[in-house]
Amino acid sequence: PWKAAAAVWAALMLVAIGGAWWALGARAELAAVLAPLTLVWPPAAWSLGQLTPLWLFGLALAWRERRRAAGAGAAIGLASLTKLVPAISLVPFLALGRLAALRAFAALWVVAGIVLAAVSPGAIGRYVSVGRSVGDDQAARGENSALLWAFEHHLGAVGLAAGVLLVVLVLGVSLVRLR
Repeated sequence: PWKAAAAVWAALMLVAIGGAWWALGARAELAAVLAPLTLVWPPAAWSLGQLTPLWLFGLALAWRERRRAAGAGAAIGLASLTKLVPAISLVPFLALGRLAALRAFAALWVVAGIVLAAVSPGAIGRYVSVGRSVGDDQAARGENSALLWAFEHHLGAVGLAAGVLLVVLVLGVSLVRLR
């Protein structure tokens, strides 16, 4: 039933938030306390019905594993299984020539694809079909809050330049911290 499924999903997302706290350095006991406290912040509470806690957990785990490129790549792969956006986090590893991150990422995706094809053979084809038919419509929606689109839409060329500068700065900091 939908209510039961939604409750289980919310509980799993709360566990993912706790896992992110743990991956960022909190002891397990503290992470278990911090996870529900995180819900006081409205975006975290709204995320219980979404995929973002999975991305948060995967990317926090990648940060924890940043010195081991293969572990970080697998964690980024985990984060990106629901949507490819977290895969952008591979860029600093690739820029530094740490190809083990890409290999682990790809291996996780291959295994996940095989499992998905075995469980539901038509799922991948359906995903591609639906993605083609609705992708452009979704991107054009007025409430699209993609970083560069929103900066350009609300602030014009200056906003787009500021957004690109922000992306470059974040990438630069990431490269420095990975060394």
